[in-house]
Order: sequence, then structure tokens, then C-alpha cells
Amino acid sequence: LVATTFAAAGNFVPSMTLGGLAGAFFTQIFHIPNEALLIALGMVSVLSAMMRAPFTAFILVLEMTDRHAAIFPMMIAALVSQWISSLLDKESLYSFTEEKLLQRFRREDSKVNPVPIEFRPETSS
Repeated sequence: LVATTFAAAGNFVPSMTLGGLAGAFFTQIFHIPNEALLIALGMVSVLSAMMRAPFTAFILVLEMTDRHAAIFPMMIAALVSQWISSLLDKESLYSFTEEKLLQRFRREDSKVNPVPIEFRPETSS
């Protein structure tokens, strides 16, 4: 919901919540005894897939949960989810949101000023 509004809102907490809920859901469905581990793996997986930054996602969840015994499973979950998300779509959620915001600003700018704005880097002579 947050990402579809294309507003400058947080994607961090919703992705962590969805990941944690997914992990808890799998523990309930498959009767896995280590619920805390699967919740942390879900959080890492969804965050890594959304950000396309597996190392950052892994470190953030590791520091938030203080589960240093689960370092290796978290690393694997972050890498696998980033790989799967790159197979599904080539750009991250942030790139997608940036492109949609730029399209909106260009559309609104053309209503006010019909001359398109072009950004050119300064050249040194």
C-alpha cells in the first residue's frame, strides 16, 4: 500500500512486518519448532528482496534481533531472496518508485511550463 502511493513514505517497517508475518505463517503451517529463527529469516528475505541490498538487510536484521547464532542462515536467506527478486524484476522497489515519481513530476511540470526541463552536467573548459 505504501509503495503504490508513490509517496515518500517508509518501506522499511512494512517489509519487515510482512517478512516476520510470512515466517510466523510458515512455522504455523509446517509446525516448525524454531519460530524466532523463521521470523528473522522472513524479515531478512523480504527486506533484501525489496532493497536489493542483501548485506545491508542481513546486518539490519541481525542487529535488531541480536540473533548472532543465526548469522549463516540469515546470509543465505538474504542472498537467495535477492537472487529470486532479480529474476522476477530487474529493478528494485526504490528504482521503480523513483521512476514513477519522476514521471509524475514531469507530467505536472508540463502543465505549468510546456518547455521540458533538461539537466545537463556542467562541462569544464
